[in-house]
Amino acid sequence: GGPPGSAGYWYHVTEELVLPDATVRKKGEKTDKSNTFIILYHEAFHQYIHYSAGKLSPHSWFNEGYGDFFSGADISGGKVKKIGPNPWRVATIKKAVEDRKHVPLADIIHFEQRDYYRNASLCYAEGWSLIYFLNTSKAAQRHKVWSEILPVYFETLKASWAEQLERLEAEGKAEDATAKLAAQKEAREAAVDAAFEDVDIWELQKAWMDFVAEIPDPKERR
Repeated sequence: GGPPGSAGYWYHVTEELVLPDATVRKKGEKTDKSNTFIILYHEAFHQYIHYSAGKLSPHSWFNEGYGDFFSGADISGGKVKKIGPNPWRVATIKKAVEDRKHVPLADIIHFEQRDYYRNASLCYAEGWSLIYFLNTSKAAQRHKVWSEILPVYFETLKASWAEQLERLEAEGKAEDATAKLAAQKEAREAAVDAAFEDVDIWELQKAWMDFVAEIPDPKERR
């Protein structure tokens, strides 16, 4: 029921969260359930963000990036012990950055879902790495402006969408699908404009690229 090539999906219309049992069982080796949980944590984030954002999907770098970010969660005893790199994404983004074939950050932060899906493998890896950088890099956390990108984006998204919904209601277009899609895009653009308003995007990109180059690939340690 999900898009072609998807490992799982959250579908808000039917309120379905669907994923396979991706457990790997090999004779003589410990059963590996990690891929199942990677998919579960990713899709469960989409379910969470759908309602917390007011039934509005954020830009894909934020939405898919955070889904992959939480896929790196190490949970024990019902608590998150740490969030490490997503093993599905590391090699792809490291190779793209090394070869200078990544999408410029100035472009990807504005990508709508259709743009993101045109090169899904790269964009998913890049979206994850940007979220991972902003959440875990000391350079980002200590930076007065960079450390506010994610919270400003999300708070502006919710506020702008609430304003758009009020406008649609006042104009009698609350059930107009075309008007609603345009309003959703306006809310997303307001959020990304606010989040990156004072950001030197090229300085940010340089720091992100340096960070990506140093991310250890979990698959290489297996």
